[in-house]
Amino acid sequence: MDKKNDDRFTGAVFANLAILEKLQGFWMARAIHVAVWLGLPNLLANGPKKLSELASDTHSDEPALSRLLRCLKHFGIITEISLEFYSSTSLSERLQRDRSDSLYWLSMLYGDQWQLPA
Repeated sequence: MDKKNDDRFTGAVFANLAILEKLQGFWMARAIHVAVWLGLPNLLANGPKKLSELASDTHSDEPALSRLLRCLKHFGIITEISLEFYSSTSLSERLQRDRSDSLYWLSMLYGDQWQLPA
């Protein structure tokens, strides 16, 4: 592949990735919304917890919660400090309900059911 074609290919890949990232925006908002609705940022505020504890505390299906936590880990909202053992991050701290700098209510707005029909 010559330089011109190589640059065009690289540009197309970056353009496709940029579009894919934007298409995932609602999924990201929805995942954060569900995490906040379940109270995960508050549950992790006092230290790391096991997946089984989080599932019990949120009355969630453990495999479904595991998928949500993997997604949140990818976004940097939480971190997995060891196998099925999760901790908060500076981002999840901003989602705790009672903080003065909280984005809790905004995250409850974005990703809510009323946006689904749109």
